[in-house]
Amino acid sequence: MKTKAFKFLIPMIAIGFAIASAFATNSTKDDFFAPEIGYVQTSEPCDTPVNCSNTQTPYLCTVLVNGQEKQAFGKINPQATSCIKKLYRPM
Repeated sequence: MKTKAFKFLIPMIAIGFAIASAFATNSTKDDFFAPEIGYVQTSEPCDTPVNCSNTQTPYLCTVLVNGQEKQAFGKINPQATSCIKKLYRPM
């Protein structure tokens, strides 16, 4: 009787552990996206906000302004008046 219980119980424990481990380690690509507001200099420094990311990708954060592609930069701190932080295009 004990051997039948073990033969049934041990695989169930292993399956339960495998399922719990799969959910515990589940991650998506969205977990790595760190959104940050970037600014493009059009007429004044840091005057046009755009959505960027501080997670490094192969592409810099750029936007078309009057037919010209301009790079967006972030602020080092929210009170800063200049934008010098390199930002990247969200993936």
